[in-house]
Amino acid sequence: MAGTRRDWMRAGIAIALILGFAIVAVLVHEGMEHQEAEPLSPVQRDEAEAVLAEAVRLGRAGEYQALCERLPDYPHMCEQFLDSARREGWKPGPRPPEVTATRRQEGEPELILELTGTRTDGSRYQTDFEVIRTEEGLVARFPVYWSPVNIVPGEPCAEPAGEHAACMQGVATAPSATPR
Repeated sequence: MAGTRRDWMRAGIAIALILGFAIVAVLVHEGMEHQEAEPLSPVQRDEAEAVLAEAVRLGRAGEYQALCERLPDYPHMCEQFLDSARREGWKPGPRPPEVTATRRQEGEPELILELTGTRTDGSRYQTDFEVIRTEEGLVARFPVYWSPVNIVPGEPCAEPAGEHAACMQGVATAPSATPR
């Protein structure tokens, strides 16, 4: 009987040690995952213009699927903007858009290129082309550059515009009829 009690005590101690080790391992792992990542460096103008150049190359070549697969931070949102441009009959013009200014929202590393351009039908557009640095590289928030978007200052949102009402406060799409 005494041997059985000792066996149970040893088993209980062994189980407690194993559980303790597992808890410590989980806490250490969680702590490693939640360590603050080093902040990403701000996007520079030449980097943003390189992303724009790739968007222009793909857009002018009619490679719209590639545009929405390779460049955006939210492919689904890119497809929505592309569908909207198709409904309006907009296609990118033969010349790249002109970068008229750059800006950065206060304290944010993303860079916004303010663009002016002309579509194939001769209509003019003004748009904001935002470039973001991620862990994977540079991406464009709205790579369908011939579809006008105006990024207004406001709180950044974790979800893409169009999928969460609060995000729409930070993005205003221009009216469908733009002056020629």
